[in-house]
Amino acid sequence: MGSYKIIRHKNRYVIVYYSIESIDLGVNILNDIPTDPAEFQQWLDDLRLWAEECFATWDEANPDERRDIEERVSWEQPVKDFWSLIEWIWELDLDNLVFHVDCTPLFHLDDLPPPEYFCVLISLDSYGCRAYHPKTPEEWRYNWTAPPPPVDETALSGYTGYAPTCVQLDDLIPITPQMAVLHAVRVRLVEVCIGEFIRVYGTTPIRKLENIPSRSKMSLLPELSPTLRDSLQRYPDKYPKPTTPPVDPSRSPLPQGEFWWPQRDLCARVCTHLDDASNLQAAVSQTVGEILHADNGCSVIYGLAFPVFHCVVICISKPSQEGLSPMVKHTPALQFAPSYYTDLPSTPGITALALLAQAISFDVHLTLRVYLCDQYTEPEMLPQNNRLARLPQELREMIAGFLMSADDLAHFAMSSQQALEAATPHLRRPFVAGYPLLAVVPPLDAALGSNMAPPPPVDESVLSGYTGYAPTCVQLDDLIPVTPQMAVSHAVRVRFVEICIGQFIREYGTTPVRKLENIPSRSKCREKTLPSP
Repeated sequence: MGSYKIIRHKNRYVIVYYSIESIDLGVNILNDIPTDPAEFQQWLDDLRLWAEECFATWDEANPDERRDIEERVSWEQPVKDFWSLIEWIWELDLDNLVFHVDCTPLFHLDDLPPPEYFCVLISLDSYGCRAYHPKTPEEWRYNWTAPPPPVDETALSGYTGYAPTCVQLDDLIPITPQMAVLHAVRVRLVEVCIGEFIRVYGTTPIRKLENIPSRSKMSLLPELSPTLRDSLQRYPDKYPKPTTPPVDPSRSPLPQGEFWWPQRDLCARVCTHLDDASNLQAAVSQTVGEILHADNGCSVIYGLAFPVFHCVVICISKPSQEGLSPMVKHTPALQFAPSYYTDLPSTPGITALALLAQAISFDVHLTLRVYLCDQYTEPEMLPQNNRLARLPQELREMIAGFLMSADDLAHFAMSSQQALEAATPHLRRPFVAGYPLLAVVPPLDAALGSNMAPPPPVDESVLSGYTGYAPTCVQLDDLIPVTPQMAVSHAVRVRFVEICIGQFIREYGTTPVRKLENIPSRSKCREKTLPSP
């Protein structure tokens, strides 16, 4: 167990191991960084010179000699994993003047918080990944979000020429009662996919996307395209094994062309900075232009501008007669990626993506052909004397509804044209591991009911005594105001209590705390209900 101190210079890393496991190493590093501008520049020059010397020593050494060098050098940023047993990683990025903690950029290297606030401001986000405290003042936060790129004037003039209407999602794709259940299922599926991605890889791959300056520097990322595909796909495919996201998303290979057509009536385009009005208009204009040039026989085609953090859904109704202008509608930029500090998994963009999957057409023949590969045969119309053909359509749909396996449903649909029609509504459902997702179940606590014991009866004399005192119920800030002199000590004490409670739960789990919910009254509360800390 220990910690790393890392110096990044010219995209290379000097790595020094320390046997210190606590946050003390970070505080010591902070105290060594001068706050005076002139002294800081001299310190920066000296540290860069030292890094150059480390590079030279490392490059001149052979593999056996490198084992004895204390300052290791790498082209890759070291990360924490289970096997490394590294508690903290403190990185001074001399290329961008950033102070990283556990590979996450937190502070400006030339404008660091004072030592008394430093430890308090190092926190975790809602996913358990390293992040600054949500109440960190803006002047100390490192913001590496790239500014919006300039937009081609022809794209902006094209947007004006289409005369689009910006509408809310409900007006673009209304949710009918028939869509409600399946829509809720698909929304939850996308939430789970995104949550699982963040659980496995953390928020770092998403945070790195904030630094992509434009679409030309960004690809359709391998780790994000499955989420988009699973959201829009109605039938399961043979899922490949998950791949590790690229360290630098801007170095991923670009897709062929700027546009992707996952369905005949859906055109998707990866872009950036949809929260900027000019870039949003350019993305809409370019997507509409691609759709209008496509000859796919669809009268209504949807577009999706998707830069991970936001998304814009576009609907184009092609005119039935030549010479008429198409009708173009689009949503505003809808937040897609959940906030790092959120308690809720859903966002408007996730809802939009799930709803879009139900609005687009469903080519069941193409889907079965892709899924079954060599086993696919074109369904034929059964003769009238066939027993299945004589069954009412409602019974054929009931038979399809009883087939829970994706393979069984696929082969049933392939048996005849009548069976295909009966199975089509069931094939539109999302599938996982070959089985359909039918509904969203309530949370376990809501399904099982609360374990909380009902409140005990209260003695009337106690209630009358409360009334006699005429108390006033006020907020904590009104009861005990936090003065400026108390602020730092108060923040430290709050963090200390948080750590104590977290350590207790980490060691004993939540079971001892849950048992307290079942205690009916104070008289039944035993002294040793909870383990001693």
